[in-house]
Amino acid sequence: MSRTIMLVPISAGVGLTSVSMGIIRAMERKGVNVSFYKPIAQPRTGGSQPDLTSTILESNNDIKIGVSTPMNEAQDLIRNEQTDVLLETIVERFNQINDADVTLIEGLVPTRKHPFANQVNEEIAKTLGAEIVFVATPGTYNSAQLAERIEVAVSNFGGKKNKNISGVIINKLNAPVDEAGRTRPDLSEIFDENDAAHQADVKAMEIINSSPIRVLGCVPWSVELIATRAVDMAKHLNADFINEGDASTRRIKSITFCARSLPNMIEHFKPGSLLVTSADRPDVIVAASLAAMNGVDIGAILLTGGYDIPESIHTLCKPALETGLPIFKAQGNTWQTSLNLQSFS
Repeated sequence: MSRTIMLVPISAGVGLTSVSMGIIRAMERKGVNVSFYKPIAQPRTGGSQPDLTSTILESNNDIKIGVSTPMNEAQDLIRNEQTDVLLETIVERFNQINDADVTLIEGLVPTRKHPFANQVNEEIAKTLGAEIVFVATPGTYNSAQLAERIEVAVSNFGGKKNKNISGVIINKLNAPVDEAGRTRPDLSEIFDENDAAHQADVKAMEIINSSPIRVLGCVPWSVELIATRAVDMAKHLNADFINEGDASTRRIKSITFCARSLPNMIEHFKPGSLLVTSADRPDVIVAASLAAMNGVDIGAILLTGGYDIPESIHTLCKPALETGLPIFKAQGNTWQTSLNLQSFS
């Protein structure tokens, strides 16, 4: 008999896509036939674009993917008190892909734009008869505070008496977070100790013992797994390559804005660093090239201002470029570029 499992995020920023992809991958490795369905598309950029998980899975021809209802259509139906019509559409599309061993449903993320998410998720889960698995992240909370948040989420779905609630997955365990609880990977080294992200130290067993429902798994934070490729960073910025090098394989683990004098920045020239500097700082470019020549696999150099490296500097640094050091340029100034980098996900 096929199973239907619905992942329900208890808040924004829990890493729902990562958990969905991880579960699908784990099931595939066990030989389980999986289909996927996001009943209502929820793209990060808004509008009527497809959601992220469905877009990623479309490259896998072995997985059946249900057709999502665009967010604007769903909102219109909810606004006009036609939720029953929305649910009928969801059931119809669910039945089209419900012939796998397991159908994984991805619920809506509750956000300020979508305050109706919890109510809609509860109605979808009830209508499809799905097993409910919550997805949570500790953020700045300790184990007791996290347990309270989980209990509130459970109460929105009928409480512990709801036999369809299977448990909770804790994602981003001990991730670096800011004071507001937002996950903040250490990608931004702006030399401001007061702005440093806080690294929590919550033990998995503390969460397991205090949780009001069964903890199905705890996913620890790993910077190695979230490090992005230099080429993806360049695409996000619409940057032009001066030297592509190993951009498709080098990973960005930290971002350093090179605003200080060279002696105060050398320690940040390390493997995986994205060095952001104005193209009129040849001292930074030459120093980074020297580090590359000495075997330091710098992630990439990002030049701001939109202009090229002076020809004489380019010639001087040519041996470093041949080591695979990626260099690309963005049109905005350093401040604009920093804002664009913050929006990278």
